[in-house]
Amino acid sequence: MDAIKAKIVELEHSEWCFSGIEMLQDLLNLLTKADKEVLSAVKHQYLKKLKSDLVNYKDMFDNFDSEAQGSAGGIIHAENCGDEFCDCDPTEDEIDRLYEDRDFYDTMSRATKDKIEILSKTVELLEEVQ
Repeated sequence: MDAIKAKIVELEHSEWCFSGIEMLQDLLNLLTKADKEVLSAVKHQYLKKLKSDLVNYKDMFDNFDSEAQGSAGGIIHAENCGDEFCDCDPTEDEIDRLYEDRDFYDTMSRATKDKIEILSKTVELLEEVQ
C-alpha cells in the first residue's frame, strides 16, 4: 500500500510530461498485483481524484488535438494559398512556426491519449473492486 500511495503522491507532484505516462503505468502495475484489501483502500481514497484526472486529460486531449488540426490547416492554407483576395502572404519563418506548432500539439495529443488509456484501465480496475 505504501508503494501505491507513494506513486500517487509522485503523480500529484509531477509536472505534466511524458514521465507521467510511465508513472501511471507503474501505478497500474502496482494495483494489478495488489490484493483486494489494498485495492479497496485505494478505491476509497483515490478513485474520485483519478476519475477527475481522467476527465481533465480528455479535455486536454481535445484541446491539443484541435490545436494540431488547426496548425495543419494553417500549413495547408499557407503553402497553397493562391487566392487573390487573401492577404496572408506568410514568410518562411511563419510557415516553419506552423510546422513546429503542429508537431508539438500532435505529440502532446498522442501522449495525452496514452495517459487516458492507462488511467481508464486504472479507474476500471478500481471500480471492479467490491
